[in-house]
Amino acid sequence: VDSLKAINDTRGHARGDLMLMALADVVRVTVREEDIVFRCGGDEFVCAFPFADLDEAGALMRAAWRTLDGLGWCSFSAGFAELRPDDDPSALIARADECLYAGRRRSQRRDWRVAQ
Repeated sequence: VDSLKAINDTRGHARGDLMLMALADVVRVTVREEDIVFRCGGDEFVCAFPFADLDEAGALMRAAWRTLDGLGWCSFSAGFAELRPDDDPSALIARADECLYAGRRRSQRRDWRVAQ
């Protein structure tokens, strides 16, 4: 969730928690049965899309973004990384994090970024 700290500070943690739950609900109904989604801490979630390339993963997140945007009170950014043969989970998540934070630096409001 973009700007979660500011939301918690100005509207309270209960509102921030509602936004996290809304994001989780939207992502849960958007992804495929074989996909894996979990909260890894704070305002970040990990979505693993087995058998999907970056275009397919991006399409799933765009669908979630459109749904959440329709609610009008919450936005999120996403960073994507494709699994490489020599990757361990930490390296994969680090690359996705780089993309996420690069996207947030460019624009936090209703924005997502896909990078390879």
